[in-house]
Amino acid sequence: MIKYIIYILLCTYLFTSCNNLDIDNLSKKTKDELNNSLKFLDLSKKENINFILNKENKKTKDELNNSLKFLDLSKKENINFLLNKANLLYNNKKYDEAIKLYTYLHIDNIYILYKIALANFKNKNYNKAVLQFNNFFELYNNNKLVKSLAEKALLMSGYCYYLLSPDYYLDQKNTYNAIYLFKKFKNYYPNNKYINMVNTLLVKLNNKIEIKKFNLAKYYYDLSYYKSAIIFFKNFINDFPNSLLKEKAFFYMLKSQYKLYNYNQLEKLYNNFIEEFIKILSYENI
Repeated sequence: MIKYIIYILLCTYLFTSCNNLDIDNLSKKTKDELNNSLKFLDLSKKENINFILNKENKKTKDELNNSLKFLDLSKKENINFLLNKANLLYNNKKYDEAIKLYTYLHIDNIYILYKIALANFKNKNYNKAVLQFNNFFELYNNNKLVKSLAEKALLMSGYCYYLLSPDYYLDQKNTYNAIYLFKKFKNYYPNNKYINMVNTLLVKLNNKIEIKKFNLAKYYYDLSYYKSAIIFFKNFINDFPNSLLKEKAFFYMLKSQYKLYNYNQLEKLYNNFIEEFIKILSYENI
């Protein structure tokens, strides 16, 4: 009889202890054991994946990366479930998390490949996005099923470089890349609805190159390297025959020849300048 009383009291104590268990006050060792147990969740059950995705602490999020390894992607319902999760994250502007899921899922899926590039663009990862957009265009520009996406990918490649284009006094590699891709876009898709926008952006990019080249020539003039200044101003005029800075370029060439005491060249250059000036006046009076 005494044994039964002791057994009942022991069971009551254990039951009360379990009900009063405070997860937040678990020892570090117990918490670690709890986190490790997440690795063994049955990810064929969507409620388990939801449980992990909805956790906010970093350690549990890290468990998601490990847990995804065990998800059976041969089952279509699992792929659709994770794709919907990725789209939801994308729509909520959680691009980093969306990219992780898209990257995990992009097995022979053209649309996910494009979405990854778009997510990087929205997240302002332009260097990554431009490579992904360009790669998408090169792979699928002849695929009739995704022709419109290929057009957009080429356009977005140029636009990424446009956004990466720095001020005129810095290196203009990205500016030249943007010009190249926008011209390529015009050649491939001359009737595209975005052609007017592309032309506007090309004018801005070319103006940046124009100002840089003029200031480079002026830099040599200011340093009294007149021979170099003449060469650079001459190249500037050849590259930008319709530039509003053309008259200034002629003027600095005249001054450079004068500084070098090249009076014969100065006379020829002056006559050329007058001819150009007359052409400009004639054009403005038409």
